[in-house]
Amino acid sequence: MYRRISKYYPGCDGTPLAVDLYLPAAAERIPVIFHVSRNGRRPREDDERGQQFFRGKLREFEFFLSHGYAVCVPEMRGVGASYGTNEGFWSPIDGRDMKAVIDAVAEEEWCNGNAGMYGGSNVGASQHLAAKEQPKHLRAIIPCDCSADFYYQNYPNGVSIIPPMKYEKTEPVPGVPVDDDTDGIKAAEALKGHRFNMGFLEQYVPHMHRDSMNPAIGYAPNMEVPIWNRMDSIRQGQLAPYQYGAFYEPGCTNKIFEFRSFGGKLLLGPWRHTEVYRPQNDFPEGVFDWKSDHLRFFDRYLKGIRNGTEEEPPVLYYTTGDPDPWHYSADFPLDDQTSPELFLAPDGSLGEDVPGQEGTVDYTVRDDIHIFDSMGRLNRRVEKDLTEEERKCLCFITEPLAGDVELTGFPVAELYVTSETPDANFMAVLSEVTPDGFSHFLTDGMIRARSAKLTPHPLLDPLGVPYHSSLTKDDVSLSPDRPLFLAFHLEALSRIVKKGSRLRISIYCGGNGFNQPEGMPEHAVMRFHFSKECPALLRLPVIRPHVSEFRGAEETVYVFKKAVYRKNSAGFKAFPCLQVYPGKDGLHYATEAFTAVKTSGAGTETLEIPPCETFPEGFRAVENMPERLCFRDSVPEIKASIPPERRAFLRLPGTKGKVYTDLYVASVPVSREAPMQMNLGIRETQDLFMDLLLPEGEGPFPVIVHIHGFGGNRHQFEKWSHRFLSAGYAIAGIDYRLMPPDIWPSSALDSAGYIRYLKAHAKELNIDPGRFGLIGGSMGGHLVTWLAAVNGREEIGDIGGNTEQDTRVKAAVALFPPTDLLGFGEDCAKQWPHQPDKVANGDGPFAPVASMIGYAGPGKGMGELKSHQYRDEEPYRSFLALAREASSVSHVTPDSAPLCLIHGMFDCGVQVPMGQSLRMFEALTRAGVKSLCLLNNNCVYGEDPEVQEAAFEFLVSRV
Repeated sequence: MYRRISKYYPGCDGTPLAVDLYLPAAAERIPVIFHVSRNGRRPREDDERGQQFFRGKLREFEFFLSHGYAVCVPEMRGVGASYGTNEGFWSPIDGRDMKAVIDAVAEEEWCNGNAGMYGGSNVGASQHLAAKEQPKHLRAIIPCDCSADFYYQNYPNGVSIIPPMKYEKTEPVPGVPVDDDTDGIKAAEALKGHRFNMGFLEQYVPHMHRDSMNPAIGYAPNMEVPIWNRMDSIRQGQLAPYQYGAFYEPGCTNKIFEFRSFGGKLLLGPWRHTEVYRPQNDFPEGVFDWKSDHLRFFDRYLKGIRNGTEEEPPVLYYTTGDPDPWHYSADFPLDDQTSPELFLAPDGSLGEDVPGQEGTVDYTVRDDIHIFDSMGRLNRRVEKDLTEEERKCLCFITEPLAGDVELTGFPVAELYVTSETPDANFMAVLSEVTPDGFSHFLTDGMIRARSAKLTPHPLLDPLGVPYHSSLTKDDVSLSPDRPLFLAFHLEALSRIVKKGSRLRISIYCGGNGFNQPEGMPEHAVMRFHFSKECPALLRLPVIRPHVSEFRGAEETVYVFKKAVYRKNSAGFKAFPCLQVYPGKDGLHYATEAFTAVKTSGAGTETLEIPPCETFPEGFRAVENMPERLCFRDSVPEIKASIPPERRAFLRLPGTKGKVYTDLYVASVPVSREAPMQMNLGIRETQDLFMDLLLPEGEGPFPVIVHIHGFGGNRHQFEKWSHRFLSAGYAIAGIDYRLMPPDIWPSSALDSAGYIRYLKAHAKELNIDPGRFGLIGGSMGGHLVTWLAAVNGREEIGDIGGNTEQDTRVKAAVALFPPTDLLGFGEDCAKQWPHQPDKVANGDGPFAPVASMIGYAGPGKGMGELKSHQYRDEEPYRSFLALAREASSVSHVTPDSAPLCLIHGMFDCGVQVPMGQSLRMFEALTRAGVKSLCLLNNNCVYGEDPEVQEAAFEFLVSRV
């Protein structure tokens, strides 16, 4: 039994908003679940169609009511009996209104103070708006089939799919009066403001840039309404989010991005737009008990019931074509994704070899291509044979597959195009062509030429997904003579492509549902280029054959890079991984409680856990690996799309020997950044890979390990590093966990792991384990000086295993390194006495060196910490000790490695004062360690040829 109360609550500016409250008969205080849509809270009695829909919605509410929840259904301003005017499909003020209503309702005497939200499409978008405003009582949300980046849904990579709508003004219909409005006077009064409502999606018009302002509302809706540019407010807030995504609707990819940013849980099913909520007979193959799933999530975060929902693997996804289609994962993309590249050739072939034939193919734009039917891209479960439509496209097809292939993740297409026409749309459809010739839709993606510029993005870059800002200032044009690089992802999928089928990618430039760029001439011609310099390709998310679920007699163990999960009669229990690394006896999953080892045999994988407190009798299970095809040269890394001019760093000038670009050392957990702190790569785990470039010759070769600076990557080397290759030295490029978001000593542990790995595999890599040197700048320089100072005397963690090896080096070169964290601010003040911003860069609350030890933020920073250095009290004692531990000068002894320091006063965004190198030079000199300090006034660090020559000679003469 329940009762319904209808009343007004004030919005953020006092505007009365009508609300229906459904309250169960409960003796205790209960949580409340909000369902906020653009529609009225309930239909009028004479609205037969609306009443039929509402009866279904009421059954949903009754389910939650029967389990001890109140349900709140507000009408937003301009809707039903609410006052005010709305601006179409949500607006920023709607989020502020929801914050006001949520907090007011949750403070009612019947409520326990906890609120949640659920629902799909515009009801999901309302949760984004509310979450962005951070209501103090909102604890859990389950947004379904909606996009954090609403611009991408309406204008994917700049392609306009907004239909030109005519918003004919109609007489608004009165809403259902609230309880105390017995004569309907208030509802009638509210209706007056509704006459000024904007139509559905009227804020959005064809061909908008992301920052296009709509003069009718006075702001840029694609910047102000979505949460895409404000994701940190949710990421760092108090919410527990659960993303519901459907593979056959365009919001699915955004659901994955939201999960990667916010954490929480993720469900990916084989549905169309909001189909998960529809009757079970809509799509029996993908039936899912969403009500029980929602209830369990809300019970945990709104009632505090420890039901284990946070202990189970956070991702549940459906693989079409798999006999057992539902799978758990700890992350998405999957741990076992590889990224093989299939190259497009002028003859229409699609294969693993870079085409020997070079040339161009012309394609004439046409608008009679019909891939999607009803609802356009909102219904991407295309079930018709695409053969006839693909004949109108530019197509590339593989040979029949020699085995089943699992595609789970984001495909990426890279094209090179010239045209006399400055702008055009480019669409791609990936299909499976079965032996009988039927072409099955798999996924699609698109880009507009003017949006081709790649923009760094901390969330998408680690996924290898190209990001395009689509800002007005970033516009580019097609050229008749210089190929434009187009890189774009296709929507996420999870599919088994069967043996004997062929993969086809079809490129086209117009069709149903797409707005051609303004001024597009009829029969415009696009010229596609194919060469080694302009390699058109399709990068596929191929999953290597693997087993993650191991079934024992009474329990099941799931192993992922993020965590190991144990499931038995008591439910799931999560054991976060401290690291995962390849050992001689298999892949090690190290947790605080145990280390699980997975080994591969002939078509099987075995998981073993030795006896421990968690597994008193140990655990051993053998599972058959699925028979899957894994393309040649697949590497265990997600590659980012990069234009050709940036590919050069994969092979330095003078590299004529063997090149390794996929040496896997370990996978490690990554911390979440603190509020207002920089994070260049949003992720929860990081794979530590290494590049190794060998010179020409027989070997074994001495090795120079290059450590990049903050924001760099393992493919980058100092500009003059090719000299080492020419002199017979191998060069290794490494990655590590950046600080921030991590804190000391994670970066040092990672760097040491690489050195031990190289020494442990010296024979197979043809390198000399006794001849190692280091080089690096900025944060990389800090690590170089620290490793050189310690020089193998201390045990530096166990990342990657190989702990029988040491980390000693013969010599090192460090460019502009921080070396003394407590002295950094003093050195800034000395070098820039009249520039307080530079001093704040050392001692201020958000200074980089404070972030390195986790003591950054309001009321913190190195300056504040140093004011407590003579007080023996916590937490200052621990942070001061960490600052000294992270300072290279603290570790200098006569056994430290010879070190060449290069520094200058060149002005840049994050300045390292020259005094840091001088402090290190003085410490080395006092200890009797050979050192060289090269200071070059206002020049760019290390650019002077005589400086490079001196540093080069310093290393080669000692390594």
